[in-house]
Amino acid sequence: MARKPSQPVKAIIAGAAPTPHLIAGLETIGITPIHVYGLTSYEQAFWSTLSLEQRSRLMARQGHAFATAQEIRVVYQSGENAKEDELVDVPRDGKTLGEIVTRGNIVMKETGVIPPLTLSASKYFRDPEATAKAFRGGAFRSGDLAVWHPDGSVAIMDRSKDIIISGGENASSLAIEQELASHPHILEVTVVARSHIKWGERPMAFVVLHPQHASKWAGRHHEFAANLKEHAKSRLPGFACPEWVEVVPELPKTSTGKILKTELRKVVAKL
Repeated sequence: MARKPSQPVKAIIAGAAPTPHLIAGLETIGITPIHVYGLTSYEQAFWSTLSLEQRSRLMARQGHAFATAQEIRVVYQSGENAKEDELVDVPRDGKTLGEIVTRGNIVMKETGVIPPLTLSASKYFRDPEATAKAFRGGAFRSGDLAVWHPDGSVAIMDRSKDIIISGGENASSLAIEQELASHPHILEVTVVARSHIKWGERPMAFVVLHPQHASKWAGRHHEFAANLKEHAKSRLPGFACPEWVEVVPELPKTSTGKILKTELRKVVAKL
């Protein structure tokens, strides 16, 4: 059981979108989370308020534009509703999926000479094609897929490369993870796409059990998988429920604690 700190603590959460379950859990043990969103290519932004229930739900979003940013928008990806270099806003309905784009003085430069020792403040190093692609339409394209809410806040649903396309339906791995994480026996969970002969792709969940409950499922991981699938069915549409569940001792991570889905995709590719 986690111990409450002896004095108030504020913690910055970054690197990946936190689940409402994580945010609520931190607050119940006396840690106030500050959710930060951004890329190396542009500065972070953060915000907070409201009740614990509201905060855990709303702070799982990535919030509003930073005060010094010119704008942050969610636009249609190239295709039916927008041309390749066109920026067309998605409706602010909290449902329509689009890509986060931004402009302003907190964004890396699109053009110009790279000064010595300040590469991170300018365009992609020796890669003009990647720079041009990132700024299609005159704004920086983040690669993060999100919905835009009526209050102007943005909620990331996934990275474009992490969306699972199952039977023609787009399933957000992040949305799936948020629901699976509410299972009381799970410590950590992540979801990646696995090829499927009928549906094209289906979700596969990798789970780390909570130490307090791991012994209960020792030697019975197949039963836990069935239990988790039932949990998912009550919270997710069928195409988003995990087809496979793999219990693992730990998840591969970067030095900052971000889960390496690229490594898990390599594992899945061999299955």
